[in-house]
Amino acid sequence: MRIEPAQADEMVDYVAFAEAAQSMLRARGLAQWVPAAHSEYRSTIEAQQAGGSLFGVYDGSTPVAFFVATTARSSWWPPDDVAALYLSGIVVGRAARGRGVGRAIVAWAIARAEALDVSAVRLDCHRGSHWLCRYYEGLGFVLRGYVEQHPGYEGCLYEFRGREGR
Repeated sequence: MRIEPAQADEMVDYVAFAEAAQSMLRARGLAQWVPAAHSEYRSTIEAQQAGGSLFGVYDGSTPVAFFVATTARSSWWPPDDVAALYLSGIVVGRAARGRGVGRAIVAWAIARAEALDVSAVRLDCHRGSHWLCRYYEGLGFVLRGYVEQHPGYEGCLYEFRGREGR
């Protein structure tokens, strides 16, 4: 697998992966929202791609996952002095699930944060996604708090700081 900036012509793949993820979450009874699955978010993902913060994960030339990684502060995190890399919009295609793609994305993000000389990798997820919370905790992320992202929709704020920063 390799990770590199996503190309404009891959937006169709990103949206399809996001729509499939949204359907899977709804089928599990979760209210988690996958932004790229919704048309009102399209201009945002196009801007992320054009700005170089949308990345694809590839098996050969085939995209198997997408995610956003940026040092621009997420609006969900309270202000602080921590320089961080923020991960969001992670979607993995059905055919690639269970193949370690999520772990590869996190490992890439940790290495990218080190290369950019930022001290943390941060992300958020829906508080009701207990399996996803356990997954991030298993990868070394620490719960730093909760935030109401929309009325009735609470998110968990997770941060990875490496061994010395926990």
